[in-house]
Amino acid sequence: MVQARPWQLGYVVTYALQVTEVDPITKNVLSAVCCMCKYHGRELAPGAVRKCKQTQKFKFWSVPWCTDLMLQHNKEQHPLKWAEYEALLQGEKKVFFATLISRNNALYRYFEIDGNMLEFVLSRSIVDIIIGELMFRPDDELAEIEDEDPDIIVVSRSANIAKLRRHAMSLFKANDDADDDELRAYKVKIKNVKRFQLAIQFVLVGMSFKQVAVAIGHVQRTLNSAKLIGINDHIIGQYIRVLVVVTLQKIAFLLQHEDVWAFSLSFDGSKHHGTTFFDVRIRIALGGLLFNLHLIAMPHFGRHTADNQIKMLTTLLGALYARWQQKLLNVAIDGEKTNMGHINGI
Repeated sequence: MVQARPWQLGYVVTYALQVTEVDPITKNVLSAVCCMCKYHGRELAPGAVRKCKQTQKFKFWSVPWCTDLMLQHNKEQHPLKWAEYEALLQGEKKVFFATLISRNNALYRYFEIDGNMLEFVLSRSIVDIIIGELMFRPDDELAEIEDEDPDIIVVSRSANIAKLRRHAMSLFKANDDADDDELRAYKVKIKNVKRFQLAIQFVLVGMSFKQVAVAIGHVQRTLNSAKLIGINDHIIGQYIRVLVVVTLQKIAFLLQHEDVWAFSLSFDGSKHHGTTFFDVRIRIALGGLLFNLHLIAMPHFGRHTADNQIKMLTTLLGALYARWQQKLLNVAIDGEKTNMGHINGI
């Protein structure tokens, strides 16, 4: 028989709960959410088979507090994570969810894996401004095409640039179901998941896009896998653009988190193959921990003046998080003159 008990503070740690509603007069707890659902999602038990798609809705508990049902829910809906949680010491359990982001505020809500397809739902400002403007340099793209085909006839430079931009951004499709929601402006569908994952892994170890295309070609011929056919360096570039947007959007979610009241930035610069890159790192405190994240290595195409740097950085931050000025606490630099002072800096 299921037993109902009054709320006890120890339920938070014992059953991995988070209080969501308290009576303003009596201060009694009225509702609590399962932290396993909120931060990790429901799981399928090893060897289990479902005929329909498993729900990812959060489980909420309220009066009467049936601890037997709480325990049953954790064991059946979160078998792996609950086993991991139960093995922890009491102090470890208290900080188990401290640095995690709710699935409603995290990236998981914005992409789905359906069979052999990945689907991402991405921010318009990050795609259009950061990827489409700040990170796009038509001169390099045109030079690469001319190197590959010296006899190419350039009828219109602006027409070629527009064509290059459309090709580079071709994976980003307008989301017709957006309802003017900024965070649901673009959809990207990766129909060949294995090829996408393999390409990302090769890039992560430092291979160039052309090297990745060649390496995947070797893997395809070795395994005789039809799913890996048709890769080239331009497709790799498209994959990386998607990965960059996904990463930046995840950092944007951190900045938007209600528990993040401030962040700081640090700047540095370097050159690679003749192009100057403006390196930006961001520090965010969340859940009692300080995270030092690499935000972006942004190509600096114009003159290296203070005004240009201000314009570039404010455009970047505005696209990432519209209310960044309300949370920016500090800026650290390497002593470069154009970065110092009220006007010559941020």
